[in-house]
Amino acid sequence: MFLLVKFIRNRIHEILSNVLAFSIHSFIDALTSNNFEGRGFVYTEKYNTQSQGVDYTIRNSTHKYIYFNSGNEALYNLSANPFESPNLLNSNQLPLSTSDSSEKASLMNELSIIRQD
Repeated sequence: MFLLVKFIRNRIHEILSNVLAFSIHSFIDALTSNNFEGRGFVYTEKYNTQSQGVDYTIRNSTHKYIYFNSGNEALYNLSANPFESPNLLNSNQLPLSTSDSSEKASLMNELSIIRQD
């Protein structure tokens, strides 16, 4: 029994070491380099069990755009309000300012490259 536990522990350590070698490489550069340039955009997807489809989000340093599988959308100016309120795409918030409109266009352009639907 002891040998089996030791084998499993060693195997888990080996697997995790291999995974970490690949996944933290970019973090090492970010933490140790003065010249590291981060990503311009962050993209996420989440399966929505209610609508049975994928919701996705893309953000840059100032704005966040969310598409819900239900067809609803949200845009937040994180510089003006990091608590994600109000949704700039609500009818009472429209029309968008020139800067918000430009940021939305930039996010949508990057989204079309990432998703390539």
